[in-house]
Amino acid sequence: MVDTLRLATGRIGSHYKTSSNALANSLSRLSSGKKIAQPSDGIGEFIRIQRIRQDRRGYDEVTRNLARGTAMLNVAEAAGTEVVNGFMRLKEITELYHMGSTSSERKELYDLEFSTILVNMNTIKQAAKFDGKELMQSDNVLSSISLDPNGLDMVLEIKYAADQMFDTSGLAIDAGGSKEAAMALIDEQKSKAMAYLGQTSGYLRSVETQRTLVNAAVENGQAYESLVEGIDEGEELARMVTHEIRQQASISMLMHANVARQGVLKLLG
Repeated sequence: MVDTLRLATGRIGSHYKTSSNALANSLSRLSSGKKIAQPSDGIGEFIRIQRIRQDRRGYDEVTRNLARGTAMLNVAEAAGTEVVNGFMRLKEITELYHMGSTSSERKELYDLEFSTILVNMNTIKQAAKFDGKELMQSDNVLSSISLDPNGLDMVLEIKYAADQMFDTSGLAIDAGGSKEAAMALIDEQKSKAMAYLGQTSGYLRSVETQRTLVNAAVENGQAYESLVEGIDEGEELARMVTHEIRQQASISMLMHANVARQGVLKLLG
């Protein structure tokens, strides 16, 4: 009889311990808001969550690089726009300079403005820098941006070719002795400046598109993580109440078992 009670008491104690552990886990999940906090909570889902977090750290680095690339390209675009506008103005004043009705005094003013614009464009070319790199130099990789933390070969290289760099050294309002000759030289260099600006705009669109894709990847990962890792509070509260009832029932049974054991011992004594 005593052995039977001892066995029953051991089983009730084990049941109490199990219920207590389950109750503690429920309370922990409710307090943290997470149902997957360690491998024992679900090894498969735990590993997937860790992979998502690792990817997110990688995407954070990609995002920073894309932001720097965007800032650099904004500088390049502003410089390119100023230069293209300068060439447009050079064409305008060259047209006016070669008009038959233009006075010699007016020609001098147009010639002076032409020279001033050339100086300004060359200043822009020299001053267009980002992080110490000259943005209006050809064949140099200005930036190499990783686009995917899991794809080492997915890289955007930002650089410009020689035919995208303008040169003002041969330009003059009366170069070649005629309007047509002067205009042809201006158009040749303006085409290069426009090619530079077009390439810059293309890079900007690529970077902005990639930033959108990266943001979407991060948001999808966060949504999945929240779905897998987060608890259903109503369901978890129901579990907690169940574990608490079982714990209290185990305590009650242990008390009755101890009372019964003491009674049997008295009878045997």
